[in-house]
Amino acid sequence: MQTTKYTFQPTTPEHIPAILRIVSEAQQQLRELGANQWQNGYPNRATILEDISRGYSFVYTCNEEVIATLAFCTDREPTYDAIKGEWLSTSSSYGTIHRMCVDNRYKGQHIAGQLFALVEQQCQTQKLQFLRVDTHKSNRPMLKVIERQGFTYCGIIHVTDGSERLAFEKKVD
Repeated sequence: MQTTKYTFQPTTPEHIPAILRIVSEAQQQLRELGANQWQNGYPNRATILEDISRGYSFVYTCNEEVIATLAFCTDREPTYDAIKGEWLSTSSSYGTIHRMCVDNRYKGQHIAGQLFALVEQQCQTQKLQFLRVDTHKSNRPMLKVIERQGFTYCGIIHVTDGSERLAFEKKVD
């Protein structure tokens, strides 16, 4: 009987083909949901390479197969400076989740929730008290995950292309 082994680790260039496949699946799902999120060629290989170079990109593997990916950064997120609403914290020290997506074969298995828990552990390790995330209003699957993870809706932000995103924050215990 084979034991299932999950790992959360920094992305390496060898992971890029699997990440791009998973991103493509997510883009298709968003298109089907009517969301304009990720419909303009973003994220792409250059985005992933930039995330890797900055230490932001992570993969979640099951028996060494990439089943999910995300970017986690602790730098100030400029698009979060102007919010129609109010963040829970006024601190400039917080973690942010971007570009989270899960392989279609693993959807419905609470992988996204596991990823949020792993990122919260990263926040605790780095002494960050708050975690932020944003998503498109039509991305119902992500909105459900965000709600289940105990995030508070804080308002609307605009990403670099000017489109709106719903912004959320959570105090990490």
